Amino acid sequence: MDILTEKAGEQCGITYLYPYQRLVITNILEAAGCYGEKREEESPRKQIVILPTGSGKSLCFTLPGIMLPGITLIIYPLIALMADQYRRFTATGAGAAILKGGQKEQERRELFHRAREGQIQFILTNPETMQTPRVLKELNALHIVHIVIDEAHTASEWGESFRPAFLTLGEVLENWEVSSISQGEKPPIITAFTATASPYILKRIREILFGQKAVHTLAGNPDRPNISYQVIPSLSKSHDLSYLFSSKAYSRPAIVFCRSRPSTEVTTRMLRVRLGSGNIFFYHAGLTREEKEAVEKWFFESKEGILCSTCAYGMGVDKSDIRTIIHRDLPPSVEAYLQESGRGGRDGKSAKAVLLLSHDDINHPLVKDDEFRGSRYREILAWAMDSARCRRDGLLALLGAEEVHCDNCDVCLNEIRREPGGGKEIRQFMKGASWLTPRMITASLSGTPGFTVDRHNLKAFRGFGTLSGWKDVDIEEALDSLLFEGILIKRKGQIRIKR
Repeated sequence: MDILTEKAGEQCGITYLYPYQRLVITNILEAAGCYGEKREEESPRKQIVILPTGSGKSLCFTLPGIMLPGITLIIYPLIALMADQYRRFTATGAGAAILKGGQKEQERRELFHRAREGQIQFILTNPETMQTPRVLKELNALHIVHIVIDEAHTASEWGESFRPAFLTLGEVLENWEVSSISQGEKPPIITAFTATASPYILKRIREILFGQKAVHTLAGNPDRPNISYQVIPSLSKSHDLSYLFSSKAYSRPAIVFCRSRPSTEVTTRMLRVRLGSGNIFFYHAGLTREEKEAVEKWFFESKEGILCSTCAYGMGVDKSDIRTIIHRDLPPSVEAYLQESGRGGRDGKSAKAVLLLSHDDINHPLVKDDEFRGSRYREILAWAMDSARCRRDGLLALLGAEEVHCDNCDVCLNEIRREPGGGKEIRQFMKGASWLTPRMITASLSGTPGFTVDRHNLKAFRGFGTLSGWKDVDIEEALDSLLFEGILIKRKGQIRIKR
């Protein structure tokens, strides 16, 4: 048994290293001089590592951090990510500390004292904290051997929208390097990790974090063959979500990714009522730290839970047994989609990634946006609407990766849903009807007995009750979708099919 495998087993309980893990770890250790001066000179001190979700990226900096004679500083984009990694470090017995905004002065002093005394191997922080001159001065005084930027694609995606601290992170690292050299010390090794990066995002990571400096890039195959991709057209996402979770084909634990905070809360309440389960919670950036930690702990331990979340949850959080990922809304980019769908099946077992696609997604304001965000959204939208090409190949092509064999998506399995649920039934019903109010149509399709049905003799209509399993509010949502698409037309409060 070689030293890396031995250490991985002793410290992390891992008995096998994947080839890409071994290469990344060896590069870091060689650059730190662990294998002699000659190999130190030949090894890259700056790396961008692209490895798919679930391939063990965290081990690539955890194992070297345990073996290196100094501190590993890890920069995360999310507090949830720091908390999850801190939990994993402490479980292995490694000395770790979180450095973030809002900490008391005494807490900071104790942290840096422990670091100077050699009691800390890992310091976990975020880009905003790295902008504080006092924090940087304290960090520069420590023996930091390795700086890690995790989820590095966010440097571009978030830095250019709502996290400007990302854009100056490269300057901070450059100043750190200059300061180290001026003091006759070797600057820290820098490694940026991400699970997905299109050619453009990779270019921006280089520009933002490394400037004009040479950087070694190591990319693994981004494919996750155990994930089955499926796109489902939808007239009512509330109905479709309820139906999917009522089906035994879509197992739990599960995550439903939503576009907004209110959507996570509304979706959670809806699913709780319809599924008759209290084992469903929401998660978004608006929760307090205590609320987030409670939800994270619940979901991590849950075997049957459903978590409705924005992008605030999931990135790098190591819950291995998630069986179903459903995107209620189209994500803003292929990177975001692969990051979020990649939460499923991290244990290597089969998982489903389902995307619900409605007219709201197709007509989202980003479709007409001329800026970079608009072009990224149009890319993933075109992928979702393309039912002729293998879903897996389409995703890989957007990342500039090679095609692979696939027998695990709705296209390759010939299981494409071209017709949204309820669409055929509504059209057939409307073909046999003249002008009707939305209330009459809803009562007819749901087959709900009552005054409206009796007064207008709606039972006589062909198709009465064909959507008896639907809630009235879902049928109304479906009607609105068909009106928006121009399949139905409305005049003076009444609706008919377009002839």
